[in-house]
Amino acid sequence: MRCTLLAAAASAGLIALAQPASATVMVATYTGTVTQGQDLTGEFGSKVDLSGLSYVATFRYDTALGSTGFSSPPSFDERAGGTNYWPGGFASPILAATLTLEGVTLGFSMDSLGDVSMASGTTIFPAPDTYGYFFAGGGDLESSLSMSIYTLLGASSLSDPFSGSLGSSLAPYSTGSFSIIDQPDLGVPTYLHYASASLAPGTVSIVAATVPEPGTWALMLAGFVGLGVALRRRRRGSPLAI
Repeated sequence: MRCTLLAAAASAGLIALAQPASATVMVATYTGTVTQGQDLTGEFGSKVDLSGLSYVATFRYDTALGSTGFSSPPSFDERAGGTNYWPGGFASPILAATLTLEGVTLGFSMDSLGDVSMASGTTIFPAPDTYGYFFAGGGDLESSLSMSIYTLLGASSLSDPFSGSLGSSLAPYSTGSFSIIDQPDLGVPTYLHYASASLAPGTVSIVAATVPEPGTWALMLAGFVGLGVALRRRRRGSPLAI
């Protein structure tokens, strides 16, 4: 009976793993091509000219973190924070930011500034649309990763899911960029790290994160530990088979 209960606890933990986490944690994923860029120090591989390469950029963010800035939902929703955010005392809403090029994935720090925003009804040619912006910058390197999207069918809240592609719901003037710069002596054009590029989005997907809550991990681990203890005791009490 005890084994059955422990197995049920472990199963409950596994089932909970498949359930979506709090809707305040979101993941935005962009795919597209580099319009122009250079990698002078091999940050992403052997290619110096990055033009034409495919990329994947991701931003994981929590809409409960950071300052609301000048946001006025539902038409404008923003969260911002970090050590260089001017009001001070606000954590960055960006939890993680990555860029993949040439099979190499690099993470971008967001400790200096993290900013996410959605604004609907903005007047951008050829028609009022929705504007979305993601920025992560900071760290030991002077690095940053940013993406801006314009769409006629976008979400107006940071917690709203959204998907679109170029030519349908994603406007051609959507854009993005990244930079990784480490120049020890500003008077000498020598870099320990240097890569930068302009990014053209082809698709964007914004969904709720599916990472398990801490309580779920605890339930699952407790269940498996209990099962292991129960099985060991059962084996000790059983006769050896010859």
